[in-house]
This record gives sequence, C-alpha cells and structure tokens, in this order.
Amino acid sequence: MRKRFYILFLLMLLSAFPASATHFMGGEIIWECLPNGNFRFIMRVYRECYSTGGGPAATYGNTEFLTGPYGNITMNLYPNAIQGKKDMSPVCHPQSTPHYACELPVSAGMAPNLGATQEWTYTSDQSHPNGVTLNGVPPASGWTFFWDGCCRNSAANYNGQPNWYLRAVMYPYNGQNTYPCFDNSPRFLARPNAALPVGYPFTYNHNGADWDRDSLAFEFAPSFTGAGAQVPYISPYTYNNPLPGPTVNPQNVAATIDPNTGEISFTSFTQGAYITVTKVTAYRCGIKIAEVFREIQVALLPSLVVNYPLTNMVANFPPDVVL
Repeated sequence: MRKRFYILFLLMLLSAFPASATHFMGGEIIWECLPNGNFRFIMRVYRECYSTGGGPAATYGNTEFLTGPYGNITMNLYPNAIQGKKDMSPVCHPQSTPHYACELPVSAGMAPNLGATQEWTYTSDQSHPNGVTLNGVPPASGWTFFWDGCCRNSAANYNGQPNWYLRAVMYPYNGQNTYPCFDNSPRFLARPNAALPVGYPFTYNHNGADWDRDSLAFEFAPSFTGAGAQVPYISPYTYNNPLPGPTVNPQNVAATIDPNTGEISFTSFTQGAYITVTKVTAYRCGIKIAEVFREIQVALLPSLVVNYPLTNMVANFPPDVVL
C-alpha cells in the first residue's frame, strides 16, 4: 500500500511540471499598440521537425505562457491550433532528392538539421481579447518579456542541448506611462532561412521594420539559456561570430551584419548547424525604446544534396497575423 502511495505521489509531482519540448530552433517576441491603449503580443517559434533516428521531434503546446513584468501572459496558437503551424522548409528544386519538409511522412531517411522547419505563431488575442494592460513606467533596464524551456536542438557552435530563453525588452521613454500605449515594437518582415547551401557567397536580410518609423540599429546578440546566462559557445564561435569563419576553413568569409540595414553576409565551405541571434534596437529621438531578438538555427548543407533553395524566403508574413 505504501509503495502504491509513493508511485501515485511521484506521478502527481511530475504532472505539476510542464512537459519540455526539444528541437527548439529559435523565434521572436513582438508587441503592438492597440487603439484602446492596451498591448497585443505575438510570439513566433521555430521548430526542427525531425529528431535523431528519423522520428518526429517533440512539439510545443497549443498554449504557452509569456512572462513579463505583470506575470504570465497566456498565448494561444493563432488563429487556431491547425493554421497556427506553418511549414517554412526551403523550397527545393523538383529534381533534388531527398526532399525535407515537415509535412512529409517520417521515414528512415529523415534526420535533424537538414532544414525541415515549422513556424508556430502565438498571440495574446484569445486570453486578452481587449489587449494586455501594462500600467507603469519601465525601469532603466527595461521590462523583459520572455519564454523559456528545455531543450535546444544540437548545434555545432555550442555544447549540448541547453535551455532556451527567448526575449524582447521594452524600455522607458521620457518617463511616459505605458498605459495608454504609445509604441509598437520593431519586427522582422521576412521569414528566416533555416537551410543554406555551402560554397557560395550569401547575403540575407531579415527585413527589420518599425510601424512608428523609429530609427533601427542591427547587431548580432548572445543566445541565452536563462536570464543573463549565455549558451556555452564552442571556440572559435561566439555570439558575434556565430558561423564558420576563416579560422575554421581559410576559404570561409566570416559573417558580418550591417548595423544600419541589418544585411548579413558570409561565405562558408563548412557544413553544420549553427544558432544565430539578430537584435534590432528601436530609437525614438535618440532614446532607446525597444529591443527585439530573433533566433534561428541555420543548417549549412551541401548544395547538390538537399534543400538547394530556389528563393531567399523573403515573402512577408501573412497579413492576417498583424493588425
């Protein structure tokens, strides 16, 4: 009887903790200012579709919780649990084999880090149909909105499969109260590239934009496992040197990002999967007002084997996602 009680207690204890989801590949968090003075939050998460051994990767829940200065904000898949999931795997040449896409049947040939990627979009619409009220002035360090969990997909520029910490920061502006709201965060209009061919000069832009016409600045940023804790990068990789450079292969050209346009350029002859983080900072009248971080794990692949992209994946997000 006592043994059965312990087993029951253990099951109850385990059920009290949320299930973890592996194969996290990145994402971003943004907010919008509604006409009624409240905020709408949007979170996009990128998921690698296949696990080691050819099986499907773990999934996220239909409901997630965005943590902010006033506690958790409930986020639901938008507009529903089906349409909130989009396959963003690269478009391949019809004659290239094998093809990798999230909707394909799982087979022994399916493997991780080959570009099969899903985008899951969450919003605060369902839980807060009138928006989220934020009443106060952020401190100088800003209000951080974050979503964290376990575990990341494996990558060549850090050790293990550490936790993730997706974040965005809202900063004070001239002591102005956030209610009624007065700012829309910057955002990225282009879907990220999750798979690229090696051996070619490559230029890409996440297409950062700001509805309020605030000034934007771009840079590489650290990937976090928790507040203030960077992922364990492997030398020679760092957050501002996230892709293979000439120290790995003399033919490589190190990745650079234009601070004014956000354009990223590099050449790699080295294969592998690498996490990257692009930060866009919004300034209004010279005052920093917001930071948005986009994480995406990039798979550098042989161009004649899999996923040679026909496009640069720069199509805008569906207009129904935003107001």
